[in-house]
Amino acid sequence: MFVEDLMTPSPHTIRQEAALALAADLMARHRIHHLPVLDEANRLSGMISDRDVRSAIGFDRTLGEKLTVSEAMTPDPVTIDAQATLEDALSVLSSGRFGALPVMRQGTVGAPSQELVGILTTLDLLRALIAYGGREVTE
Repeated sequence: MFVEDLMTPSPHTIRQEAALALAADLMARHRIHHLPVLDEANRLSGMISDRDVRSAIGFDRTLGEKLTVSEAMTPDPVTIDAQATLEDALSVLSSGRFGALPVMRQGTVGAPSQELVGILTTLDLLRALIAYGGREVTE
């Protein structure tokens, strides 16, 4: 099994200059916990999680409008290639204690050298393991 078979393709993303409140709203609205962060050239520049947002804002909800995603994100995130195996993904996620990995693929001519094509979350892996055992997971 390969990462591209397990990942969520075309993930929701956010710009690094966006307000943290927008990131929180996007995650809540789509019931997700991680967003890849893109720079002005649409290159992956970081990852932000709902935990990052909560840590940055704390109890002062007004900070959500004052702070930007770039101030709370994890810069230069660990990524995984779409052609990596399930075992590779499990190893990276467990060793780094990550909840999600941006999935990259070599870009085509005229495109960035690496392009974001998906996101692989621990939930994606759990679904794959259950499906491998013959049962399907529903949300």
